[in-house]
Parts: sequence; structure tokens; C-alpha cells
Amino acid sequence: MSNGGVLPPDHIRDGGSPPDMWVQEAIYGHRFREEQKPFMLVLEALLVCLGRFRAGQEMFPGLPGNGSHERIQSQLEMHGPLRFLTFWQIIDEDESMSASNPQERFQKMIEALEQSYPVKGVTHPFSHLGERLGHDPNALKQAVNIVRGYEVDAGSSRRPTARFLNPQGPNLHLSELGRGLSSSPRDFLARGGEMIYLMLNRSNVASDLAVEIQEKFFDDTDPIDRIAQVLSPSENEHRPGSDLGYLPWVTMDSYDRIGRDWLSILRTSSLPRSEILGPLASITALNLFTYFAEAGQKKFETPLHPIPLDMSDGKLADIRKLGRMMLTQHREAIREAVIKYVNDALSKSALWNNCFGANSHPDESVRSHNAREAIEIALRMSFKGDHGTVRTPEEWKQAALDAIGKRQNNDPETILKPLGQAAGFVTSRQRIGPWFSASDRMLEALVLSNVSTPITIDDFAERLHARYGIVIGPIEAKMRLSGMNINAASFRKNINLFEERLSALGMAKRLSDDCAFVSNPFAKREQK
Repeated sequence: MSNGGVLPPDHIRDGGSPPDMWVQEAIYGHRFREEQKPFMLVLEALLVCLGRFRAGQEMFPGLPGNGSHERIQSQLEMHGPLRFLTFWQIIDEDESMSASNPQERFQKMIEALEQSYPVKGVTHPFSHLGERLGHDPNALKQAVNIVRGYEVDAGSSRRPTARFLNPQGPNLHLSELGRGLSSSPRDFLARGGEMIYLMLNRSNVASDLAVEIQEKFFDDTDPIDRIAQVLSPSENEHRPGSDLGYLPWVTMDSYDRIGRDWLSILRTSSLPRSEILGPLASITALNLFTYFAEAGQKKFETPLHPIPLDMSDGKLADIRKLGRMMLTQHREAIREAVIKYVNDALSKSALWNNCFGANSHPDESVRSHNAREAIEIALRMSFKGDHGTVRTPEEWKQAALDAIGKRQNNDPETILKPLGQAAGFVTSRQRIGPWFSASDRMLEALVLSNVSTPITIDDFAERLHARYGIVIGPIEAKMRLSGMNINAASFRKNINLFEERLSALGMAKRLSDDCAFVSNPFAKREQK
């Protein structure tokens, strides 16, 4: 593990809107939300990149070099008219508009759009469409329907201001907006992607990654982006960005790994642009999962637990049970790190230490007041409504731990399960619970990010173990799970199923009884 120092969090902790406490933030960063699906993490990171690209700034400038955190602000384009056209159903109702000719019907469509457009003070936001589309209502509907076909997670029930397009061109990157299409409530794009951006910015492949991101995501000659340009005004409204979130560690192996994974996927030359987001989202979520484990280990030497990855969809019961147990242990490691942080922060507080021993005040209510105040200062939190309560110092500490455990934001312990489920490496069923289990999309992401030239199944399994702690076959199981009475036969079946599933995906082929190879069908043939 690299030995990077910890950066000061002044730009977040002492800013205009600091978090409600400072605990998980100090270990893992600020901030992560359970509601953010993996693709949202990628979209938010790309929005930061796009803002810097549009402004002519270096995409990944790295750390300042003076021991301080990055102070990066990224201007965001609103794209209100494009979002309104795409995700509201106004133009779908044009058949009910009585008109004697297509031009008149087109004008009625524009009038209906402008009457319904929720941004106040904007005049004629759709006036550009007439000249560009020849006042043809069918051309307008066709263009909008084409763009709609590139919606990400199209079956969701999110409100229209929080739906997104596949970002294969610069005009298809949509930031989340408020209900009035004018501000961001940060419900879905909520700083988690900023954490991903900061990881990429500190990775050892940042400069190479900037080139690939520009080519794959900011090409305004992409056919779909050209259609989005037709539907968008010549000048888009912009929103100034605030300082990005807080990422504690200067260097981590996690940063370099996620950077290399992104770079590998973006360099898969024949992978269509429209297909890049899926594997990028899955591998980003896996990297974030392992980052949480590694950050806790780096801060407090909490254990790094493996990821026994079931290939049988739960049919191999012992691997399923092991996967469930290890997922629980990943969560417990985060809880352990939080407890250690609280104890460590309080141990440095003279006010807290004076609540004990010969120096403690004889009055119980004074000791209670001092203990509460020490915790509020050390953890930057407030016991709202409890200021008249008399408790022992240990009772106050337990109350703080209870409050920390109930946080709705920025608690990685509650994020692990939904993050893994959305990415495809955790499955959950009633009466069984969650466990580590690989979906096809997760397998595809692992191949795209880890295979450039053919590699044997066994070597691929070893590589996944070395990089992410994933355990698939008996060799890695014996290495990482020794002393747990594992069933080697189950892991042999598991790696055989691994091969079968990769073969079904067109990513593995058995050449002889003793030799099966995994290959990336989208990789450049000349790669070494």
C-alpha cells in the first residue's frame, strides 16, 4: 500500500455549508450517497472533465504540490431546452393541435413548448428550431425521439430533471437540475462522482486518460451529438460550480487502479461509444468498493477482506454463504474504522480526557457537559435538543456512535450493498440476503478493463485476485481463505462456471482439455 499523507479539508469542513459531522469524511472523503447509482458516478465525474475542457483548462491538473487539497471548480452547462424537449412529453401531443398545414402545426408545437417551459425570464427558448428543422413538425419529433433513444436507465421513475443521456458527445452531458430547470438539488449527482474525478486526477495515468476522455466523450462530430446540437440553443445557460468534494489521501493504489481500468476500457478500440458507459460504471463501482476497504486499512489497519465471487447464481451454497459472510465483514470493517476514528479523535481532546481520573470535575452534570462539548468539538457535530441531558462520558460517546450510524448521507457502510447490486457484483434474495455474485455485465467489465491480450482462465482469476481481492477458483481460495474450512471442490466448480459464462459471452475459448483462454473481443489486435 502506498504511504500517501492526508490532505487538509478546510475548503469543505470550514466552508459555507459544512457536513453535519466530520467522521466518515476524515477516513473516506466527502461525500457519497446511497442514491447514486454507478452510472451517475461516472456522469458526474465526466461533467467535471467537460467543464474544464470547455474552459480550455487542463482536465487533470493534479495536486497543487504545496500540501493542500485541489481547489477545482467546474462550470456546468444547464441544457434546459434540450432536457425539456427530451423528457417532457409536450411535442407528443401535437396531433391534438388543429392546424391546416405542417408549418402552422410546427408553430403551435413551439408555442406549446414555450408556454410550458418552467424557466422564468427566458424568452423564446425554442426559436432556433424553426430555421434548423425547416419548420417541419415531423423532423422535430424524429430528432427528439432519436435523442430519447439514448437515455440511460430509461425504465426508471426519476423525475424529468434527473434523467440522463448517454454521454457520447459534449452536448449530451446533462447535469441534474431542480424542478424549475434552473438549479441543482444534488439528489442524484451528489459529489460521489467528484470523488471519482479526484481519484482519476491523482492517478498515475491522468494525462493519458485525459486524451481518451476527450476522444470518447467530447467529440462534437458524433452523429447523435450533432442532433443534440440542432435541438439546443447556440448559447447554453451556465451554472458556476462550487469547490469539489474532499478526498483525504494524497496517494493510494486505489487511484492508480481505477485510472488504469478507465484507460483500458476507453482504449478498447472497437467498443462502440454507446456501449462504454455500462462497463465503465460497473468497474467504477467495484473500484469504489475496494477503495472503502483500503482507506480504512490505510487509516486504522482494519482488515482487507476478500470478495468470493459466486458464478452459480447461488446454486453453490457454501460459496454463497461465504460471500454473504464476507460482505458483512466488509461492512463491519467500515464500522470498526469509524469507532477507531471516534476513539482516536477523543483521545486527543484534553476536555474529554479531563472527564476521567483525578482531574475530572466532582459534579456529575459538569462532567456530562464537558463530555458532550468535547465530542461536539472533536467530531464537529451537535447533539440537538440534548443539552440539558445528564449522561456519563461513555454514554455520550455511545450516543454519538448511534447518531453516526443513523446518517443518511456519506456512510459507506450503508452504500456497499446497493452499490454492488447496481454494478452487478452483489445479489440479494428474500430469506437468503445479499452475497457477492457476478452478473454478466460485471464479467464483461472485468474483461474489458483487465484483458488486452489472451490470458488463461487461471491467470485471469489470479489477476482479479491480485487487483481487487476477488476469489473465484481453488488456488485463490486456499490463499485468502485458509483456516475457514473451505470446500475446494466448490471453488473448482465455480471457476468452471466462470469459464462457461465467459464463453457464452464470447470472451473465452477452450483450445484443449488443459487450456482455455480469455480474450477481449474489443481490444486492439496490436496491443502487447
